[in-house]
Amino acid sequence: MTELPPGPRAPKIVQALSFGRDPTRYLQRCVAEFGDTFTLRMPNDPPRIVVSNPVAVKTVFSLRPDAYRSDNLAIHLNLGRRSMLFRDGEQHRQLRRLTAPSLQAKQVRGYADAMLQVARDTARRWPTDTVFPLLPELNRIALDVVLRCVFGVDGSERDELRGQVLTWLHGTLSPALFVTGMVVNAYRLRRVLDRAVDSARTRRGRRPLLFRGLADAKLDILTALQQRIERCRDAPERGQDNVLSLLVGARYEDGSPLDDEDILDQLVSFLVGGHETTSNTLAWALSMIVRRPTVLARVQAELRDHFGDGDVDASRAGELSYLDACLKESMRLSPISPGPIRTLTQDCELPGYTLPPGTAVWASIYLAHRHPEVWEDAEVFKPERFLEGSGPGPHEFFPFGGGARRCLGALFAEFEMRIVLAEILHRFELQPSAEAPQAIFAGISMSPADGVPVRARARDLAAS
Repeated sequence: MTELPPGPRAPKIVQALSFGRDPTRYLQRCVAEFGDTFTLRMPNDPPRIVVSNPVAVKTVFSLRPDAYRSDNLAIHLNLGRRSMLFRDGEQHRQLRRLTAPSLQAKQVRGYADAMLQVARDTARRWPTDTVFPLLPELNRIALDVVLRCVFGVDGSERDELRGQVLTWLHGTLSPALFVTGMVVNAYRLRRVLDRAVDSARTRRGRRPLLFRGLADAKLDILTALQQRIERCRDAPERGQDNVLSLLVGARYEDGSPLDDEDILDQLVSFLVGGHETTSNTLAWALSMIVRRPTVLARVQAELRDHFGDGDVDASRAGELSYLDACLKESMRLSPISPGPIRTLTQDCELPGYTLPPGTAVWASIYLAHRHPEVWEDAEVFKPERFLEGSGPGPHEFFPFGGGARRCLGALFAEFEMRIVLAEILHRFELQPSAEAPQAIFAGISMSPADGVPVRARARDLAAS
């Protein structure tokens, strides 16, 4: 069959607004009506073929690099034209090869104490017996981890850069800008934002008045990071304990270094991927754990078995198998990424369909993580699924994507999240003060709409 799978018949603008307003419910309605392969149509976008069964997901992840393009990804955020996310073919392969060493296990383990210290310093400021939203606190932890471990900044320099980053992110990750991207096309919006930054850098040309503030905010970040790069090039002997330093020292096969624009755009991509997505994942995990007394008791028993009434040892966070299962189960139920999208440049065979070039095939993480052929009691929070047997396959559970473009920062993120969860749940009793939150699309990831309001109380570890 050459025709596209069935899908909603509503006008494109209606489909875009419906998805933007409540993505998960809209996808569930589509599956109920059209099955696990269907077509969505958005304004100024190619048809999106949504798949979620393991066979189709495997097909997406097995596509050859020349069978799709990524420069037109539906991401409105202007990470930079040279971001690995938007590169294809040999350029993507080379960038991935040069970047991977900075995020491998040995390097990531070296960040453990810094990650723990950031979490501890932030949590010490939390009010007691007063309701406060947890998500902004987790945002601060995740951002400070990126600033320390990726950019290598601390102290007053960190505080200044943090303020610049938050100014930019609050504007670019707003629901309003996301909906704008859905309506006018995310790729086109990203190009407009990129051009605004270009004009801000040269101080020539006419910048769109609507985005002048966002352009200036990103320019502040680029200027600060450029200064870090130049200092690192001038004094390469000063330690290699952060991702920025490792990227500056990376070399192509012919011995040439990455140029500054490539480094800047990878750093900005790490900034967003390592901050906003991580904090939202942590918020969902904590919201699910603390609402389930039996689960919470088992987590805290595991923490007590490992650390007693003393401090968390960050180097041993990988031993916390039940906590890790809780994290994975929360990522199954509330994945923060929509899932990988491939815009085809060649025919793609799916069961019953031949997708032509120009269409986009989307492996929906949310739907795949609830697929009835894979997951028993799919709506139930059951961490035990990740403790039994061999666990799900890479085409059944893929919170970080899959194939040749699986997120390079997955190991960093999981390592950090285990440490942060261990520190918080070992030190605090968290009582949720609202019903389970609804999901909204904020920027590039699914976020709990209410910010997860909680009441925190320090645990008496000696008594427990």
